[in-house]
Amino acid sequence: MAAAATIVSAGALAHTHWIWMLALLCLWRILMDYCIAPRVMGHELEMHPLLAIFTLMVGGAVGGIIGIYLSVPLAATLRVVYRNFVSAPSLVPENDASNESLTPTASV
Repeated sequence: MAAAATIVSAGALAHTHWIWMLALLCLWRILMDYCIAPRVMGHELEMHPLLAIFTLMVGGAVGGIIGIYLSVPLAATLRVVYRNFVSAPSLVPENDASNESLTPTASV
C-alpha cells in the first residue's frame, strides 16, 4: 500500500497523467490478486483457482489476517493427506486364489 501511495503521489506531482497511472496500478493489483496469483498457487499446489480464492475468503472470515496466510497451505495439506491416506488403495494384500497356490500343501 505504501508503494501505491508513493507512486500516486509522485505521479500527481510530476506527471501530467496521474489518473492513468492510478488506473493502471489498480488494474495491475486486480489482475495480480484475483487472476494471476490464484492460478499460480492453484497450479503449484494442484488446487483449482476457485478453491484457492474460497479458502482465502473463509480463512479471512474465520481467522482474520493469520487465517488468510494459513488458509491455502492448510487446504493443500488437507488435500495431500486425503489423497495419500483416504483415497489410496489398501496396502494390505487380500487373500485370493493366487496367494493360496503359493502356500505349501502336505503331500501324503
